[in-house]
Amino acid sequence: MIAAMLIRTATVADGPGLYQLALAFDATGGNTTAPWDSYRARFEEILADDRMLMLVAGSEPIGYALAQDYGRNPRRVFTTGRLHDLFVLAEHRRRGVARHFMEHVAGWARSRGMILDWQSRWDAVPFYESLGLAPDTVGDQARYPGFCLDYRPA
Repeated sequence: MIAAMLIRTATVADGPGLYQLALAFDATGGNTTAPWDSYRARFEEILADDRMLMLVAGSEPIGYALAQDYGRNPRRVFTTGRLHDLFVLAEHRRRGVARHFMEHVAGWARSRGMILDWQSRWDAVPFYESLGLAPDTVGDQARYPGFCLDYRPA
């Protein structure tokens, strides 16, 4: 359970380490990360935005999670959001880090009364299933299965 103590909100000082993690994420088949100057500017915007959640694991980052609250629209009493990234370096996987990220992200979504959606690569589906979630593969989600946490108010 040591991983639970490692999860924290990212700070500006984490920027260079998180950039290296983003580049490592690219190597798994993700989209190409922007050059450092662009990344740094957007990273600092994210940290200043209370609708964004950026978590990091470790003092020398070994993983991160990024989620966004898109907010309410006039017809709904709940908010919608997206889990953009959840990544842990391969050598640190299967130690509970990703599970603890998801606990923090779920708590954040729950506190906002949110529906949180995301899509996953197939190799991550067993992880999400281990959390009790079922993938949605209908339509455009056949290639990248979708998942959802629904914390709308009763």
